[in-house]
Amino acid sequence: MKEKAMEKEKPIDFEHILNVYKPLDVALIKSILEANEIVYFVQGEQFSTLHGGLMGVPMRVLVRGDQKEIALELLKDFK
Repeated sequence: MKEKAMEKEKPIDFEHILNVYKPLDVALIKSILEANEIVYFVQGEQFSTLHGGLMGVPMRVLVRGDQKEIALELLKDFK
């Protein structure tokens, strides 16, 4: 029993699926992913917000590796 408690969980493998430049698009993408129970992470979201939504700085959307194909299909209109 003690051995099981000491086992570490396997880290989540995230894969980059697209770059987004507009905070409004990020909000919509997050809503779509959450509605479909896709595990995601938006890299650079806080940086962009701090700097007034700079259009030249992309926010990178990453999803769990085993959900990548589903996420790409859901977000195909954002490419």
